Amino acid sequence: MEEKYFEATGATPGVNTGFLGKHLHSLSLLQKPNRVTRTQFVPKTPITLLHIWLPPPPAPLVSLRNPRRDLLLSAAADLGFFHLADHGVPAHLHASALLESRSLLASPSPPDLSPLGFPQIDDDDDEVSDPILVLDVDDRGDRGDREGLRSLVEFGRCLKRAAMGVVGMLAAMGAGGFEVDPFGDATRARCLMWVSTNRGRGGEEGEERMRSKRYPYVVGLRYEAEEPSWVHGDSGEWVAVEPRDYSVLVTLGDIAQVWSNGRFKKVRGLPQPFSCNESSEISITLLLTLPLDTIISPLSPLMEVEDEECEQWNIDSVDDHGTSSSSSRRRRFRSFSLDEYAWRVYHERPPFKDPLIRYRI
Repeated sequence: MEEKYFEATGATPGVNTGFLGKHLHSLSLLQKPNRVTRTQFVPKTPITLLHIWLPPPPAPLVSLRNPRRDLLLSAAADLGFFHLADHGVPAHLHASALLESRSLLASPSPPDLSPLGFPQIDDDDDEVSDPILVLDVDDRGDRGDREGLRSLVEFGRCLKRAAMGVVGMLAAMGAGGFEVDPFGDATRARCLMWVSTNRGRGGEEGEERMRSKRYPYVVGLRYEAEEPSWVHGDSGEWVAVEPRDYSVLVTLGDIAQVWSNGRFKKVRGLPQPFSCNESSEISITLLLTLPLDTIISPLSPLMEVEDEECEQWNIDSVDDHGTSSSSSRRRRFRSFSLDEYAWRVYHERPPFKDPLIRYRI
């Protein structure tokens, strides 16, 4: 019967191990046809194995110097993250920034979180407290505490240039992207270096990874080490991402999804370590975000219509990718204040639901 199954489905004999092998063996014991029906018997259950869930496709590698529009569009619409090559960030600068961050986080003095823009509240639950450091890349004030952070500051500036290049690529995609340059007018970018420890955050326990602090951003950039990462996908699933040598992992955030009017997938929060060893104990991520007094809304002019009005105006319902030309004109998010949203995202843990759901139309 196994030979007939491989003949009918085109599968290769000799690979029926694990779940497939056990299933075929059980089927041969429980459903043996008699001589009359042998030629008419078609095993129904193995055919359903063709619908086994498959992992998402690997994240593409996009060149910042010569980007391929098809790869960038696929990554933005289907995944919400991708690997970035030709980014211009020196590898030695990443290593030096990690050393400075490790010594700073080990300092007995509390880290400065004022760049977040809102006062902190005490967290009584030590198990969910994240030792983090937040550094404003554009802060050029004469501060003595930056004397020992020269590599970290320079590393942040290199990542900022790459992040602005990524936003430029997303804006140059045409109808599938932002459609307009989000920083072409008076909108000002704000870049934060987010340094955190990963003790107790690795492994396969999603609840542990959910404990990490979060902050809204347009794009997040993290220099990839040898260890894989977990990313919290737009639908709430955890996806393992294999690293690419000398590349930067780019994640699209909440603001990017709203700017694109829902055409882009997003990553919830920041990438998390796959395992917590010495090489992945410290994580440094650049968050390209906006001033807190910014009002977030889709970038392109859109019609604000309800679902029942779609038929009257001949507007199709928007699919997950926003590929319909008519549906892309329907507004999918209402405007909201970044100040209120950032406070809620940072202090609400664990966010099992999509934090943007209350702003969807």
